Amino acid sequence: MKKFMLIFLFCLPYQIFAQTSRNTTLIGNLDYGSGSFTNDVWGYTDPSGNDYALVGRRTGVSIVKVESDTLIEIDFISGVSSIWRDIKTHDHYAYITADQGNDGLTIIDLSGLPGFVRLVGTDTTAFKRAHNLYIADDYAYISGSRAAGGADILDLANPEAPIKVGEWSSHYFHDIYVLNDT
Repeated sequence: MKKFMLIFLFCLPYQIFAQTSRNTTLIGNLDYGSGSFTNDVWGYTDPSGNDYALVGRRTGVSIVKVESDTLIEIDFISGVSSIWRDIKTHDHYAYITADQGNDGLTIIDLSGLPGFVRLVGTDTTAFKRAHNLYIADDYAYISGSRAAGGADILDLANPEAPIKVGEWSSHYFHDIYVLNDT
């Protein structure tokens, strides 16, 4: 019992500080209702300087305007039921992958904000499901899809119709980050 207490007391300060935030301010909570499930969030700022949270939910993506003291859901884009979505933006488009289902890459046009968003559609050309994506230098890097076995590379020159331009299939990648073409 003494060893357990010593270990507990030794770890206690780290547990307390682990829940503090640095350079972060809580604005509020958006209640999606009981049984709701969220899984990812990505930020977007429109040309007028308005900030938005793109929130991955089990059944789609919630577009939330973030004001100084208020969170307002602007729109919700339905998708296949999935425990994980990953969201990234490029110009005024949001790109979404989901771990389950067969939606492939969901594309949302954010240019209508703050009033509305437009679902461009889903593209299953390169893959049907994926865990993660990263966007850099006008390319989307898709990982965890098992389509290529590693990573699919999509050219976003036409942001509403990405084209697969490459893949790395030597290993399965669960998550991906790209810096300077590496």
